[in-house]
Amino acid sequence: MTDGVDNKYSEVIRAASQYQWKQAYDILVQVSRQTPNAPLTVMLKKFFLNLNEHQYELAGSILENAIAEDANNVMVKQINTLYQKFLDENSKVSTSKKTTSDATISEVSSPDMTISESRVSQDVTISEASEKTTVGGISTTADTSKFLKAESMPEDDHTPPPGVPSEATVIDSNVENPWDMESSAATMVMSEGEKPKPMDSFIDASTITKAHKIGPYHDLVEIGRGGMGIVYKAFDTENNRYVALKTIREEDVPEEIKKRFTREMDIVSKLDHPNIIRIFDKFFYNNRMFFSMEFIEGKTLKELQEQGRPFPLEETIEIVLKICDALEHAHEKSIIHRDLKPSNIMLDINNHVKVVDFGIAKKMDEEKYTRTGQVVGSIQYMPPEQMNGSIHDIDERSDVYTIGTILYELIMKTPPFPLPKIKDEMPKRLKSICLKCLHETKEGRYQNVASLKKDLQQFSKTFQETKAQKTYLWLKRIAVVIVIACLGGYSYFLQQGNDQLNTTIVQKQAEITHLQEQLSQSKLQITELHADVNFRDHNYQKALDLYLQVLEQTPSKVSALVGQGQCYVKLDKHKEALSSFSSAIEAQREEANLYYLRGFVYHELGDYPKAIADYEKTLLFANEHREALRKLAEIYHRKQDWEKLQKYLKQIIDQHDTKNIDHSQATAYLYLCDMLLKQKQQAKAIRHLLFAYFLDPQIRLNKDQQAAFEFTINNEAFFVRSVQLFKQTYPQTGVEWLKKNASSTNHSILLCAVGLANEADNNYEAAKPLYEEAAQLEEPFAIFCLARLYNGGLGVQQDPQKAYKILYGAYKKRIRSGNILLQLGVAYEEGRGIAKNSKRSRQLYEQAIQLNNYEAMYKLGVEEYKNRRYKEAYEWIDKAAAHHSTVAMQALAKIFYERGTYVMKDEKKASELREKATAIEDYYK
Repeated sequence: MTDGVDNKYSEVIRAASQYQWKQAYDILVQVSRQTPNAPLTVMLKKFFLNLNEHQYELAGSILENAIAEDANNVMVKQINTLYQKFLDENSKVSTSKKTTSDATISEVSSPDMTISESRVSQDVTISEASEKTTVGGISTTADTSKFLKAESMPEDDHTPPPGVPSEATVIDSNVENPWDMESSAATMVMSEGEKPKPMDSFIDASTITKAHKIGPYHDLVEIGRGGMGIVYKAFDTENNRYVALKTIREEDVPEEIKKRFTREMDIVSKLDHPNIIRIFDKFFYNNRMFFSMEFIEGKTLKELQEQGRPFPLEETIEIVLKICDALEHAHEKSIIHRDLKPSNIMLDINNHVKVVDFGIAKKMDEEKYTRTGQVVGSIQYMPPEQMNGSIHDIDERSDVYTIGTILYELIMKTPPFPLPKIKDEMPKRLKSICLKCLHETKEGRYQNVASLKKDLQQFSKTFQETKAQKTYLWLKRIAVVIVIACLGGYSYFLQQGNDQLNTTIVQKQAEITHLQEQLSQSKLQITELHADVNFRDHNYQKALDLYLQVLEQTPSKVSALVGQGQCYVKLDKHKEALSSFSSAIEAQREEANLYYLRGFVYHELGDYPKAIADYEKTLLFANEHREALRKLAEIYHRKQDWEKLQKYLKQIIDQHDTKNIDHSQATAYLYLCDMLLKQKQQAKAIRHLLFAYFLDPQIRLNKDQQAAFEFTINNEAFFVRSVQLFKQTYPQTGVEWLKKNASSTNHSILLCAVGLANEADNNYEAAKPLYEEAAQLEEPFAIFCLARLYNGGLGVQQDPQKAYKILYGAYKKRIRSGNILLQLGVAYEEGRGIAKNSKRSRQLYEQAIQLNNYEAMYKLGVEEYKNRRYKEAYEWIDKAAAHHSTVAMQALAKIFYERGTYVMKDEKKASELREKATAIEDYYK
């Protein structure tokens, strides 16, 4: 929600016009609470803060960034003009240069964020003074998407790793590869943050000491330097973490390399995955671009190999699976790494895998930075098609090949080429996987990373089971050998004397006891593993019996207690499940998921106070435990405790990732809708209802929600604006999500939503076939939208007659909606594609009203007002206002309650109506 944001921007302009920089900053801080990650808000906030601290040069640089972000934004233009005026009036202010925008201020006022009329509305005179009042009206003219961009801000605190040795890389150029730094901390990665203040001097990297600082970045220390780039370690005081600041050296650096440097940052900023290094921020200082990036304390696989660190097979598979996860995410974003190798894979101090160095990464649809014949990458890890130098042949299967080279090298302790014979001791199945990755042709390899990952996971599972079984048999054999040895020793020592004999017997018995314990533990591990397999295969009683066998010998084993409890839940033995989970909690009191499992059982038994207590303990140890939040929301929704419900729903929705959408927030939005409906706030409920529907079109609606949904698709304005808000909330993936679900479910309403999203970008050519496809499914909203395109000449030749035929054809087939009936009425009233017929027009409006179309109610009210039938005019417009027409509310306030037309003058009532209309309009901005 962004209630009153436009008014806040007006206050910013007023404060800036009086050079009250601190006041402008404080106002933007308030705005940022509603749009916390909006790039322009972040930049302008830092701009004013630097002005207030007399850091004029950096303020100018930040304003340049804001202009580059959105040169056409009215507010940015106004602020820039005020800033230029300030510089002109204060000759004592020293800056290296002024910002270059030609923007001027016509007047100091807020950006254009006013409510415009609905698509189907017409200007109508409803008073002798020729005052124009528009119909309906929820949509806004402001492009607020630029104020709703969001990037996640990681919380990790990192310290730097040791250096990475440079590695031979082939590039069709004589310049050094700028991404091969002398420190592994040199590779880092971006989300939006606030810009820094300048330090006293920054002429050359050699002059920087720990005393230097750039805004929030303190204690700069150089940690890496290559032929083109420099990297510093710094402490980010705003986020309380170490970061790496990366910049490119300006001296004798070819323009192509500068472009590659910036391009690497831009590519990786689109990636958000725990196994890919992250960029936090980018900013300019002294015309030099800096990137604030994740700082990793650890070493590369290359360094670890050179130090002789062993990589057991199990760990090797785990590392390669994490690499697969990272590359799979990159491929989903249409990005190919192209230079994967051990020196580009890091293990931090907790052995977490990080893929780094996207310096020569390629977008699947891009040809700009690597031409045919130009070989880029590291030879010993390069697939054949990359060696040929043709970018057209490089795709995700090329990365599959390089993953295979890393797998091979970790196992065989040597690079794959020249390719020696794979040793027989490598497991047969793993050998097959490795060779398939390294196939000479792309067609012979895994066709995507997901297929490779699936085979590796299956191998890992089989390997674990086989290893456990072999351990058990090996220990059993050892025990037999020792027993035989003991018997032989016993016979021997009978002849050597009782004292020596007794000592030896005691030692051998201790060894036997130890081996027996190991055998017992191995048998228990195998038993529990079989229990896990049975549980996975839904053999709950068999799994329970096996868990009980484990617990007979190790009563406090937490994993077995959890397995036992989950079996009891599946078998509807909830009291027994409570006992199991409580015992597990006694053994391990700080494990969040144990409290969640017990809370779930209490929830199933209807004991809500105890369920709530356990869910809240879950959040105490894991404050983003999504399932616990969802269950708490479910309980408070059932109890209709709106205050607590809102608290947990906010946490659920705040977890959404604007880059990766899933169904998990759909129920939360639906609960919010239900709460607002219960509070008689239908206009606000609609937004959350549609968000829930867009996220999961299969979600079940109750009677009240279904009625609100029917109202929405019979009144265009609410539906249009909700689509725009969804697109702004999920700026990178919202439209793609709608497309995916529309095509997979053939869902006509979602097809319309995608069409409206395209219309918002003025892409009517893309919207039209979507409406046509949905119209084939006899979707009324699509038929109405298709007719509207022809009526307005939007992406097609204007043809009101064709629009009328589309609408009337649907009407004859009894495909009807409030929007269709309204548009047919307008066609007869104004003679659009058909002869004028006022009587027929009124009949159609009345039919639209039966479907709660408030535009038709308002239309009839206007007609009655023109004919001086004020009683009927008031009744119709009042009905439209009751159905959330903001224009009707404004008309009631001005024409009736202020003037006293038909009703008594009532300034208080007029003011209440205006406030209600403004609240609805602001809610949908």
